[in-house]
Amino acid sequence: PAQAPAAAPGIGLTDRFAIVVASGLGSGYSPFASGTAGTLVAVPFFFALSHLEPWLQVLSTLAFIAIAVFAATRAALYWGASDDGRIVSDEIAGYLVTMALVPAEPKFLVAG
Repeated sequence: PAQAPAAAPGIGLTDRFAIVVASGLGSGYSPFASGTAGTLVAVPFFFALSHLEPWLQVLSTLAFIAIAVFAATRAALYWGASDDGRIVSDEIAGYLVTMALVPAEPKFLVAG
């Protein structure tokens, strides 16, 4: 009897995590302005972080940057493109850095 072809290797948990983070919870798949979509994902994270003590806001933002760099690197390797449009974790990190220690008021959202 003919042998069934070997199954293609599945995507591992680490790569799945990296793709979810790098794509901004999937916002990077937006067909229009994926970077802007990624930035919009950052807004709820900003509001969540704004309730923390300032030192914890900064520490959390730095932790996200480290995770985002890891995720973007893994996703770029997975997708085979170093500046793939689906990677928006840099936009999220940039927004969090810009808004760090800024009061969580609607008038400041546009400034970020």
